[in-house]
Amino acid sequence: MLTTVAGVTQWANATGGTLPSLSANQLLSNNGSNTGINVSGDLGLSVSGTTGTFTIANNAINTAKIINGAVTVAKIGTAGLPDANRVLTTDASGVPQWTIAAGGGDMLKSTYDPTNINGSAFNLSNHTGQISTTQITDANVTNAKLDKSAIPLSGFAAPTVAVDFGAQRIINLAAPTAATDATTKAYVDLADAAKLNATILTTSGDILYNDGTSTTRLPRGAIGNVLQSTATGIQWAPGGGSGEANTASNTGLGGVGVFDQKTGVNLELRNINAASNRIGVALDAANNEIDIDVNEANLSIATTQLTGQLGVANGGTGASTLPLNSVLLGNGTGAISAVTGGSPTQVLTLNGSNIPVWQSPAGGISVVSGSGPISVANGSSAPVISISQANVGTPGFLSASDFSAFSAKQNALIFGDVTSGRSSR
Repeated sequence: MLTTVAGVTQWANATGGTLPSLSANQLLSNNGSNTGINVSGDLGLSVSGTTGTFTIANNAINTAKIINGAVTVAKIGTAGLPDANRVLTTDASGVPQWTIAAGGGDMLKSTYDPTNINGSAFNLSNHTGQISTTQITDANVTNAKLDKSAIPLSGFAAPTVAVDFGAQRIINLAAPTAATDATTKAYVDLADAAKLNATILTTSGDILYNDGTSTTRLPRGAIGNVLQSTATGIQWAPGGGSGEANTASNTGLGGVGVFDQKTGVNLELRNINAASNRIGVALDAANNEIDIDVNEANLSIATTQLTGQLGVANGGTGASTLPLNSVLLGNGTGAISAVTGGSPTQVLTLNGSNIPVWQSPAGGISVVSGSGPISVANGSSAPVISISQANVGTPGFLSASDFSAFSAKQNALIFGDVTSGRSSR
């Protein structure tokens, strides 16, 4: 290898005489003569036997000595796996370093020119990648962040709860086709008009009814008409006659029913009447009631109508039978008790418990006698006392006939003026 006059190295055939001897770390130079030159600066030469090795000194290559575009991805050194998904930045002193990109995601992808990394490389608007759901913080997609004009409702899932529209209308709906479709006011109005046919009502009191295929108008009936069902629809019919098909009935198990009969459309009920003045029937109009009461003052109950025992509290004896010739004894509110009749010569007296009993009198009477006109027979056992009738010579009782004769004679007596003491004959 030789150099030209301009100093450019080239391979050439060796010519001429003998090469000069070279010292260590010298190069052969043809600078007009074949001489050895010393190697110095950042380039070093190491010779071992017939082999020479050039080395570049440490920290000898600066930015100016690197050709633009010569630092490729392969030329950038990393620490291996620990530097995965990192970006090359500088620290506060300007020293380059591998760091985790703020925000992650597309910042770690090669969506920018690695030979021209600048601030715009970290601007999301300059990237074509996508942000996943997990990279968005919960509750940070606000109403303002949504492009509502570009997101159709069909892009959302079906709601799982009732949706509150806040008293707002849903507008621009299409006409429904399925039974579960939402509908518009215009559709409902048209449907109502078709089904109800409201335009056929021309007179107050008209009736609409369905005849099986459409809504039909029934004109108002005459006064007193009743609505009657027919085989094909309904019609007005005169009231009265057989009347409606409904009726009434008495359903009680006993007593007399108040329903009598039905005449036309009129249900006829029987009146409630008192059979005697012992019962009163009155209308309580304020309470819509018929009051039935007993007139106690008009009650007259015969002995034959009473059965059982009438208690003492109600004026009875409380006893069903009483012994013949007995004496009745009160017993408070209990039934009256009876003391049966005693023997001849006994008297009613109280015993030691103050209970009335028949007893023979203490001591007794041995002889009964009398003087005229009183006479006594059997005076020592069962005396019989009598008075004889008076006559001309015997005193006694005056008979009825004698009394009449005496009274007649008394009326014939003439008395004088007893006031003045004078008499007249």
